[in-house]
Amino acid sequence: MKIFQIPSKFYILFVFFLLAPAVWLSNVILNFVVYLSQKYSYIDNLFNLGALEVLTPLILLLVFIYIFNRWLWKIFPFNQIFRIPVVSGRYLGKLKSSFNQDNIYDIVVEIEQSLTNINVCLYTERSQSFSLACVLFKNEFGVWSIYYIYRNKTRAMGSDADMNSHDGTVVINIIGKKLEGYYYNDLRDRGKFGTFAVEFENKKLLKLFK
Repeated sequence: MKIFQIPSKFYILFVFFLLAPAVWLSNVILNFVVYLSQKYSYIDNLFNLGALEVLTPLILLLVFIYIFNRWLWKIFPFNQIFRIPVVSGRYLGKLKSSFNQDNIYDIVVEIEQSLTNINVCLYTERSQSFSLACVLFKNEFGVWSIYYIYRNKTRAMGSDADMNSHDGTVVINIIGKKLEGYYYNDLRDRGKFGTFAVEFENKKLLKLFK
């Protein structure tokens, strides 16, 4: 199992290549600030202190890093740097649980993903769960998978009244636009397990079962 991690050298190279554009853009901004400082004295005071010259390139670098981490890594040619699957979005499908093997439940899986973070929520009509810790990894067969520990909050009804909030573990295999997975929860609590399969619906996250 190979867990996806961003090597530290990437950040060094990222800053190295963006430093020149950031300095150039900061000079453009500072020239505009010089123009404004002629009209507004408080801007002129900041400029004279040298705060703007120091902070502007730093702020621009942080903005570039934020944009890359949130969006740019997903699109060409930046997606060729890490070659990890983009799985963010809303998925619909079915779940089968050992709690009642005769029933198949409708589920919704929503994934929020940036380059450095991934969060998974699973919704059913009677409960919802969310990831507490989550990693993206490539298994021994070369399939990208998601492994996470979740916490479930229940809205149990009728025959499910004994279902209480609990923690558990999920493994999801990424197969194109489909996700197939299995889960199991705390043996000391419920000791249940199950499987599920969902297909991509769209990129919009509703954060609810609908």
